[in-house]
Amino acid sequence: MTPAQDNGKPLKPEQISLNRFLITLAKRISLLSEFHHQPLKLDFEALIAQIPQIQDQKQLRWQDWTRYSYRQKQKMKLGGVVGSWQLSNVPAEWVKLLYLGQWLHCGKNATFGLGRYKITNL
Repeated sequence: MTPAQDNGKPLKPEQISLNRFLITLAKRISLLSEFHHQPLKLDFEALIAQIPQIQDQKQLRWQDWTRYSYRQKQKMKLGGVVGSWQLSNVPAEWVKLLYLGQWLHCGKNATFGLGRYKITNL
């Protein structure tokens, strides 16, 4: 998983909230669906209203790494959040979006392939 961002700056593990993550995920899925297929009719107000009932427990940490950009012909320093995030009492609408998000990724540089997460237990 990689962080969300605020004003172009990556969020640290302690700054990433469940609310921010889920809303960002729902927006990404909605936009991708609209652009590539047809608009999803997500009721964002209802989805947001369901977030407080979700309990979460996270063990996240920051990890830096580098990659070489052949286009820019230089090493690039990247960083992101890794770890585990356990959710419980997740409404069915959010379960569907979380499941789909495994392949669509979420957060900063998601189009670059970052922001990946894996659900290990539904």
